[in-house]
Amino acid sequence: MNATDLTECLRILPPSQAVLIQGDTGVGKSQLVHQLSADLGIPLVDVRASIMTEGDMGYPDIDKIKELGMTVFTLPSWYMRAVREPVVLFLDEWNRGLVGVLNGMMQITLDREFGNDKEGRPVRLHPETRVIAAANVGGDFQVTTMDRAHMNRFWLADFVPSTADWLAWARSPAGGVDPMIIEFIQMNEKHLRQKDHGDGTTQEPTQRSWDRFSQALKYRNFSIHETGGQLPGWFYNIATGFVGIPTAQAFIAFIKNYQFQLTPKDIFDNAKKHLDKYKAMPIESRLALIEKINESCVKDTWDLNGCKNLKILWDVMTGEEKMKIFNGVLASKNTNNAGKFHPMVRGEIVPLVNKANELNESIKNKAKA
Repeated sequence: MNATDLTECLRILPPSQAVLIQGDTGVGKSQLVHQLSADLGIPLVDVRASIMTEGDMGYPDIDKIKELGMTVFTLPSWYMRAVREPVVLFLDEWNRGLVGVLNGMMQITLDREFGNDKEGRPVRLHPETRVIAAANVGGDFQVTTMDRAHMNRFWLADFVPSTADWLAWARSPAGGVDPMIIEFIQMNEKHLRQKDHGDGTTQEPTQRSWDRFSQALKYRNFSIHETGGQLPGWFYNIATGFVGIPTAQAFIAFIKNYQFQLTPKDIFDNAKKHLDKYKAMPIESRLALIEKINESCVKDTWDLNGCKNLKILWDVMTGEEKMKIFNGVLASKNTNNAGKFHPMVRGEIVPLVNKANELNESIKNKAKA
């Protein structure tokens, strides 16, 4: 299940339904739950089963025992917060916990209660608290195997995010990943995540490692684009530490060969000046520029002169590129920009759509034959 579908399901399910998200390490399970918490406007309480012992689930309250003459256990602060107010209770690394820890957590997921008060009544979660567990899958982890009785307590999702999922998140304010990383992954999907894992002694790229690489650059106030391809000596070592040697080498080669000078601003200011350069660019770079122009349509206000310059670029585009620009402007819902640009090109769109429909019909007919 991809991120879009999983997020939709999580919003549909009632708070009373416990959820288990399974997926490989570093794919963004935790990030998705953090984003859900932000979207719902309720706090996230993050609990790691892998670092807990049975004592962390509660221990005898000696003072209360002396006072009441009966056994009373204190309960963990994270659980009591989920009792007092609505939260997203995130039980991470679920299948790496000790059996004693998981047995306690199973009562929370099944019955939404844990422990007892001094009257012997179970202490129940807040009715709006959501319980979401996450588990790593694959042969690279030491895990506690769950039986069918355990699994059946959850709504289960096998999380396999697409590259498009990650790119959408990376571009969002929540992601804020360096634009050069985004563009590299957009053109080199195989480097987002290594499919064949090594022996665990070498670094490899994951969705999480790219995010952390970007955060490290942001901490240094370092913009890859502003270097113009002239990277400092430390950049290679930092990159290999996050994404491994082969991917770091590919990324650095991408940066050094990148068309730094051609930006949406260049097009809006003087498209004619850059037409030859645009024509010489590889298709991946041209599509990346179009993606940036479409992003500009969402957040910027275009003036009439800028739209006229964009029309100059439009005139040398392929049919596919024109459709991407037209659809991107339409999808932006920016009526100011669409109102200025679309009338300039609307007459060409209908023939393009008709041609595409004819091509699709031809392919269908050949397939039937």
